[in-house]
Amino acid sequence: MQFCATLKLKVATLATASLLAASAAYGAEKSIGRDAFFELKIRPVLAGTCFKCHGGEKVNHGLRVDSRAALVRGGDSGPAIIPGEPDKSLLIQAIRHTHDEIEMPTKKKLTNEVLDDFASWIKDGADWPETKRGSAFPAKRHFATGFIALSRRYATAPFELMHLTVEDTIETTGRAFMGLTLRCARCHDHKYDPVTKEDYYALYGFFASTQYPYAGSEEFQSKNFNRSGFQPIVPPEESIARLEAFRNQIDRLQSELKHTEQEDPSTGRLAALKKQIEAKAEEIKATEEKSQNTDPLKQELSSLTKQRDETSKQLEGKLKPMREQLRNLQRVGLPPDVPGAYAVCDAKPVDTFVHIRGEPGDKGPVIKRGVPKFLSGGTELKIPDGASGRLELAQWLTRPEHPLTARVMVNRIWQHHFGKGIVATPSNFGLRGEEPTHPELLDYLAARFIESCWSIKAMHRLILLSKTYQLSSAYNDADAARDPGNKFYWRFDRRRLDAESIRDAMLSVTGNLDLSQPGEHPFPKFEDWHWTQHNLFKAVYESNHRGVYLMTQRIQRHPYLSLFDAPDANTSTDVRSESTVPLQALYLMNNPFVQNQAAALARHLIAAKNDVTQRIRLGAELTWSRPPRVYEIEKAVQFLNHYEQELRETGAATDKVELEAWTSYARVLLTANEFVYLD
Repeated sequence: MQFCATLKLKVATLATASLLAASAAYGAEKSIGRDAFFELKIRPVLAGTCFKCHGGEKVNHGLRVDSRAALVRGGDSGPAIIPGEPDKSLLIQAIRHTHDEIEMPTKKKLTNEVLDDFASWIKDGADWPETKRGSAFPAKRHFATGFIALSRRYATAPFELMHLTVEDTIETTGRAFMGLTLRCARCHDHKYDPVTKEDYYALYGFFASTQYPYAGSEEFQSKNFNRSGFQPIVPPEESIARLEAFRNQIDRLQSELKHTEQEDPSTGRLAALKKQIEAKAEEIKATEEKSQNTDPLKQELSSLTKQRDETSKQLEGKLKPMREQLRNLQRVGLPPDVPGAYAVCDAKPVDTFVHIRGEPGDKGPVIKRGVPKFLSGGTELKIPDGASGRLELAQWLTRPEHPLTARVMVNRIWQHHFGKGIVATPSNFGLRGEEPTHPELLDYLAARFIESCWSIKAMHRLILLSKTYQLSSAYNDADAARDPGNKFYWRFDRRRLDAESIRDAMLSVTGNLDLSQPGEHPFPKFEDWHWTQHNLFKAVYESNHRGVYLMTQRIQRHPYLSLFDAPDANTSTDVRSESTVPLQALYLMNNPFVQNQAAALARHLIAAKNDVTQRIRLGAELTWSRPPRVYEIEKAVQFLNHYEQELRETGAATDKVELEAWTSYARVLLTANEFVYLD
């Protein structure tokens, strides 16, 4: 059956109806494909429950679970699975707790649903899709890079006002994945959508149980607060030994420092001199009270003071490099030979209390970690002991029957191809958001998205090969009269490329786009970091890689990207604004980047064709994706002839006249509306 429910969250019962309809549509696991079934049902259990004892360095009873071959080979007790025969498979007997000796997991039996999933998987042949990275599982299951770690920070001390950071995480998660605004439920039940404050703090617990990284702030420099929470991104078998050696190095250096401070001969000498100085000062004071001559005593005090200063300098000469070495090691938070990521990992799991009126100091009842009740279908997440629950939350968000996540994603993909989404408010599918213009289409695309195992590439292909995407942007009076806003897509909306795409397009047509894998930005050495809120880091690293790889700072907008309406990096932006200002034209006319691309295009045209008309034709095809019209060729020839004549009259070098003229013409091609607008 096809999903037909609209996605507006008018009331809780509508969302529940959508959930049930989704279950009917996707209830048969085989309909989502064997690869998708394995990725959604089997791999998460193997990775999250079994891998800690049967993977990586730790392999209990000789059994590994990180490949099909390993399961078929089995361990000390024989093959773990017999493809096609679940009842005879030792793995099934162990997880069903029907084996005489083996019961897995040892502490808690898996749910009947999971048991049935594994039996179905083995019965169908135990297909195991190959992973592209050559590893069945990541090096570490409760470790997340990027999205959560990038939540906004407040104040300057490490983890200060952390409740606001968690609030930002919840709001961004809700908007990004479910198209729900959740922030107002921090203080009270949502005024429009069926989200309660209890739902909010059920989500809060996932992130309160998460260790966020601390990269540094004002106190990093002023109070020597070390960087913390960065996670190794190499396999444990590589990182554990290095981390242990790193800790040992710090311990050894601390011991040496303490020993030097306490046992070095200079330390004893310095202490003795300080006592002598104090005694001599008392003697001078007593002598002065008797009105006797103190000059000899003062000379002795001066000599002692000089000895103290020299001894202190000698001792500091020994201690300073040790302290600097220790400080540099501690500041970085990870060994220099262990690459790390600004990532989160599980902390001590907690269920949090309601913050009355949003104030963390005003405590209400404790709420168990979970998902919004109107979307849960009455079921609770089963969170393993000791885990934050983020993995289970992610699995819940991406389960095939979830009524929102797939729709929100395909709506965003549609938006970036057409300039507007099927739901015009891509981060708000709630009551205050816009109605979907084509709800059945959105349902269809979501279903195809899930069937393709959430393949974004497949969704791109589906949309780009559609007749709708291939429509012209030509205007039609009759259609415009019926649908002036092009709500029903009778033509393609003409729209300007975004900032990154303008830059990428220039690099591409001039042959300067670097398609190799980008490396790290050339940041200064960690020991040289000294920035504060009054001494900001303002570096801009130019690159010929795609604009998506440009370094973007939160505290300072990129000079080019911000000019062409790139969003504020401090907030989640679903729809970019679009402005037309004189500075954009001045940039295209005068900036060295544009000039360099124009010169590169000119050299390419000159090298590719000898005939002027053929060069003009090639230039238009490269930049405007169409052949030039007759009058455009004529105007271009006139422009080039006139430009070359002017150059000669002004005394330009003969060997540079042609390149200068064609560079000027290339700049016209690259800065024309037809280049920066998508028709």
